[in-house]
Amino acid sequence: IISTLIHNLRLRVQDLYTEKARENLEFLGARFEEARVDLEESEGDLARFLDANQNPQTARLRFEVERLQRQVNIKTDLYRELQTQLMQAEIELQHKQPVITVVEAPVPPLERSAPKRKLIVVLSLMLGLFAGVGLAYIGQFINNLGGDKSQEQSLKEIKATLDSSRWLGKLISLFRRRPA
Repeated sequence: IISTLIHNLRLRVQDLYTEKARENLEFLGARFEEARVDLEESEGDLARFLDANQNPQTARLRFEVERLQRQVNIKTDLYRELQTQLMQAEIELQHKQPVITVVEAPVPPLERSAPKRKLIVVLSLMLGLFAGVGLAYIGQFINNLGGDKSQEQSLKEIKATLDSSRWLGKLISLFRRRPA
């Protein structure tokens, strides 16, 4: 598995470092092939014209020969230039090839270093215990706060119910309403 990983790493680094050079090489290769085809066509045109006109004596025929010869010369120069650039691109691609050297062969560890499951379980239990106890205390405290208010209110209601002056006032008002 590790050797496959190293091999894939080498390929990926090679792709990253040489991507631009490979694209340039492909582009120049395509242009070189087009220039070769164009040069062959121009040379064929010149050869056909010279075969058809063995000894061109008229000015028009001489101008046509010169024009065809210029086309062949231009396409020959372009062909040579592209050939030179193509060779330079191949050299650049070889020059940009990265070298990855494995200094020491990878060895799998003898003991697992992580995760430490026993420590995780013990810490989780302790944290859960402390959280549970803390939440229980907080809940009891909140109930006591809320309970004091309800007890005070209950006491006030009981006092109001048992208040003698209030009862007496109600009884007196009941007797006054009744006709005698």
